[in-house]
This record gives sequence, C-alpha cells and structure tokens, in this order.
Amino acid sequence: FIAVGTSGLVYPAAGFVRTARAAGATTVEVNLEASDTAGLFHTQRRGPATEQVPALVEELLAGR
Repeated sequence: FIAVGTSGLVYPAAGFVRTARAAGATTVEVNLEASDTAGLFHTQRRGPATEQVPALVEELLAGR
C-alpha cells in the first residue's frame, strides 16, 4: 500500500493504512513531511512526489 501526499487525517482514507497493515500489506508513505499517521507505515520516503514516486517505481521494478 502506497500513500502519496497525505495528511493522514481525513477519513475514510486515513484508515486505509491500518486496513492494509491488518491484511498483511507492506505500507509506504511518500510525503514532503511526516503525516500524523507516519508511524503506521513500514517505510517513509520524504521529498517531492515527482521525484520519490518514479524512484520508488524504478526500485520496485528492479526488485529491490
């Protein structure tokens, strides 16, 4: 589960990370700054989405 550019405050989307983790998903937050729910994510990536998302996709496609 990847959340991009979220405050972590607005429901129902704010609950998605909990649901994803409960289902066994790996969770990643991509944000300029840590959200209020950052501690619920397995991994956090900081920086502009225009830079972080392509880098993350490249890593996933490379199997890293």
